[in-house]
Amino acid sequence: DLKAASRIGDDVTSVTNGTDLWRNYAQIVASMPLYSATELDRKQKNEYDLRGDTAKRVATFVTAISSRNHAIRELALYQSLESRAAVRVQSGVTGADEQVAFLKEVASTQDSLIKAEADIMESRLALSSLCSKESYEPINNYLKTLAAVPGADR
Repeated sequence: DLKAASRIGDDVTSVTNGTDLWRNYAQIVASMPLYSATELDRKQKNEYDLRGDTAKRVATFVTAISSRNHAIRELALYQSLESRAAVRVQSGVTGADEQVAFLKEVASTQDSLIKAEADIMESRLALSSLCSKESYEPINNYLKTLAAVPGADR
């Protein structure tokens, strides 16, 4: 959007650097966008990258919750099998190897559970950190509610 104008005046205006503006001059006024095309492209790319990063963090959060819930069910299974094996060992039906094997599975599953809980916390904090200061606390509390163990007292 270009506009041109000319003006003829009778007075001479003295400028501080010693030059004079004579009575005949032309002016061109251009209307330019606030951002250049390159800056707009960069802004769009940054927004696209932020949305992609947010999607990855949400996926990590959901995966961690799923892994934690799976580990809880698996832990309950192995604990019951270990208890059953303990009764079988006391009865003399089987050797202690069976109980030891289930104890190893219980320990391994507890490690998986701890890792999943850490992943939940990490991804929850990462998602919350993407928010503004005003929405950080409500979003963090909402994510805590989502991450709660099903059936547990909140």
